[in-house]
Amino acid sequence: ALHCTGSLHPNSVAMSYLAVGYRPRCSLALSLKHVASALLKEASRSAFSEPVRRELRFSSSCCPCHSNTAPLARSFSDRASSTLDAFALSSPYTHSSSLCRKQSTTTAQSVKGETVRLSSEVLEPSDSSSAVTLPDPLVILHGMFGAGQNWRSTARSIGERVSTETHLVDQRNHGESPHHDEMSYESMSRDLAEYVRSGDLAPINLIGHSMGGKTAMHFALEHPQLVNKLIVVDIAPVVYGLYSCEVEDHTRYIDAMLRVDLSQVASRSQVEEQLREHVPDSTTRLFLLTNLQPTRLRNGDGPKFRWRSHLSAIRHNYHLLAGFPVLDDPLGTLARASSTTARAASSLSGNDPNHATADDDQDAYPTSPVRTQFVGGSTSHYFMPPHRQQAATRMFPNSSTTIIDQCGHWPHFSHQKEFVACTTDFLLELE
Repeated sequence: ALHCTGSLHPNSVAMSYLAVGYRPRCSLALSLKHVASALLKEASRSAFSEPVRRELRFSSSCCPCHSNTAPLARSFSDRASSTLDAFALSSPYTHSSSLCRKQSTTTAQSVKGETVRLSSEVLEPSDSSSAVTLPDPLVILHGMFGAGQNWRSTARSIGERVSTETHLVDQRNHGESPHHDEMSYESMSRDLAEYVRSGDLAPINLIGHSMGGKTAMHFALEHPQLVNKLIVVDIAPVVYGLYSCEVEDHTRYIDAMLRVDLSQVASRSQVEEQLREHVPDSTTRLFLLTNLQPTRLRNGDGPKFRWRSHLSAIRHNYHLLAGFPVLDDPLGTLARASSTTARAASSLSGNDPNHATADDDQDAYPTSPVRTQFVGGSTSHYFMPPHRQQAATRMFPNSSTTIIDQCGHWPHFSHQKEFVACTTDFLLELE
């Protein structure tokens, strides 16, 4: 309707999206499916007529495939974006080229246990003649303070060897995904489950780095039927911070970012200067500054920048992010894991590494049957200590480990060639 008439009425917007239809594992179709779902939530408002509300409900539960709608979808997409920008003034949803997402604003109405609609960038399968086609899509989860876009270069390199639809997902409170006061691996796993199911993506191949690796492990423990293969990058399912500096370092970064008075800065360089005192390392500062985003000022008033990540929620829930929950008895198992960590820490000075083994009670650890690869950096303290590797292999017995030499916590960035080689070999290996 919008394509033909140019109408800006919300009913036309809704019906135009519905007219395009849905094609499984098509990035545009997936985007439109999210829009239809968002509009469905708005269906109770007076902006939509009753026929449209009925059609939204019908189409959300029965999504026919339309093989002849690609030209309409392409021509509609350009016009729809400007229309939805206008419609966004009265709606909490905005449109992007990748999908429809809720604005990243925190409200007091955050409800514990609810999921958020994750933003993502979807890369189409590679047309490289040397790439091997995989039937299952690849989903990649970033680490703390990161975003899906940080993986774009690595994902394209993976695409030179493996051709499959790739989803660069922003986890809650990061990137362009919504803000929410609750932040835990349980909540992020729920978000991912909803993303996978709503997009009809399962089974997926899943890569997670650092915090994203913990989300990926929790997801594979809770939903093994939704995962074909799992790649965990430089992280282990253990409690961090008890015998190392990770918690201090990360909370220091969060506090430094929160100290910046964004109402008094006019440029990124001024923000970097305020960070310099508390974050002396220039590489770390530049990484943190990827979270700095210009604000869209309607009348020229207010701060020119905002932090894209929900820093206060990350700070408040950091004790959860430094740990690792289990599904049935989180307090009991975490207590046992902490005891194991203490024994292991005392053994790292060169004593018999057998003292770093986990509890003898195998039942204390949940396990996942998912075929898993752990990739670590030889100079990183996140995965190298023996007790952390042993905790990982206990929970994921069908796993292998690859250590990249002279590599730190960011193997996909600092040693991209080696990382792409080992991960694509794993994805292509026969069961």
